[in-house]
Amino acid sequence: MKRSLDVEKTSVSVLFALLVALPMISTDLLVPAIPVVVEQLGTTQEFGKLTFVSYMIGFAASILLFGIASDKFGRKPCLLLSISVFVLASIGCYFSDTISQMIFFRFLQPLALGAARY
Repeated sequence: MKRSLDVEKTSVSVLFALLVALPMISTDLLVPAIPVVVEQLGTTQEFGKLTFVSYMIGFAASILLFGIASDKFGRKPCLLLSISVFVLASIGCYFSDTISQMIFFRFLQPLALGAARY
């Protein structure tokens, strides 16, 4: 019985560590890929950099959003919703045909990940 509790605690700790690191990983993966994104979507370098800016704005807004939401609805429902939205936004980024779609989905990604901070 004690061993299963230790495994469960370790699993939850690893999950939360990954959730906290995910915003930083998402940023670090995009920055070197901006030239490729610009080329693939046929846009300018400035619009490519706007994907990074929209990510930062979404992350700042998420802190305000999930601070209030987690107090009102609880942390677990907010976390489950945020993971779902992040996955859908990531799929949206993958299937983006225009830079506008990419900027929108890159804004949604950190907006969803803000729940991991609470």
